[in-house]
Amino acid sequence: FVDMAGHWAEADVKLMAAKHIAAGVTATTFAPDASVTRAQFAAFLLRALNIPEQKATGSRFSDVAADAWYAGAVETAAAQGLVSGYPDGTFKPDALITREEVAAMVTRALAKSGKSVALSEVEVQALLARFKDADDIGSWAKQAVAVAVKEGIVKGRLDDQCAPKANATRAEAVVMVKRLLAATGAL
Repeated sequence: FVDMAGHWAEADVKLMAAKHIAAGVTATTFAPDASVTRAQFAAFLLRALNIPEQKATGSRFSDVAADAWYAGAVETAAAQGLVSGYPDGTFKPDALITREEVAAMVTRALAKSGKSVALSEVEVQALLARFKDADDIGSWAKQAVAVAVKEGIVKGRLDDQCAPKANATRAEAVVMVKRLLAATGAL
C-alpha cells in the first residue's frame, strides 16, 4: 500500500494483509488514518478469528436489516458474544467505533479464546493509572480497556493518553487485532 510507507503501523498492516485479514480500500491504498464503523470492525474481527458469518435474519437489532452487507457479520459477532448493542435494541452499525469500544470487543475475543479477563478493581486502577485521561474511559469499558492494556493490545495513542472516546483509525483497528491474535497465540 503506497500510503503505508513510513507509517507507524506499516509492518503490522503488511502482515495482516499478507494473511488476508486486512484489506485495502483499493488495490494500492489502505487509508490508515480513516475511521472505522462498528459494522466494519465486527466484520473485521470475525475474519481475524476465522469465524464464518451466519445467515442474517434482521431480527437481532432494530437497525440492522437482513439485506445489509454487514448483517451476517453483526449478527454472528453478537451471537458469539463479541459485540453488543444498545439498550434501545439498536447496534448503530454505521457509527464510528471508539477506541474503548474496540478494546471491549477484543477483550471479549480474548475471553472467547480462553484467556482470563478477570481483574480486580485494584488491578484495573493500576493498569489505567498510566493514562492522564483514564477518567474519560466509560465505566462500562474500564475493565475491558485494562485487560487490553495488560495483554499489550492497547498501548495508548501517546504513552500517557488512552484516547478512549476517539474514533479508532483503520491502522489502530488492524494493529489491535494483530496484537489480539498474538496474545491468543494465533499469530
